Amino acid sequence: MSNGIVPCSAMNLGSALPRLTIVWAVHVNLQCGSWAEADVALHFNPRFDSHPAYVVLNTYRNSAWGAEERKYEAPFPRGSTFTLTIMVSP
Repeated sequence: MSNGIVPCSAMNLGSALPRLTIVWAVHVNLQCGSWAEADVALHFNPRFDSHPAYVVLNTYRNSAWGAEERKYEAPFPRGSTFTLTIMVSP
């Protein structure tokens, strides 16, 4: 988003997850800038390389990753379409 994220706004991202037998992952980073070492306020990374599938949540600040959180309830199965809605509150 070129104007940044403002309170009381939402972003919708949609895609389809391919049905592959190889290891596959997707990630969404909400970051402060477009350079390689920019801080990442939210790293959302569903992973399908193990069973059960899981989601990794994290932040990247001052050139260091925070404590990784893993959620073992995959929000969508491999091969499904999805919409990721990120709500921004004040």
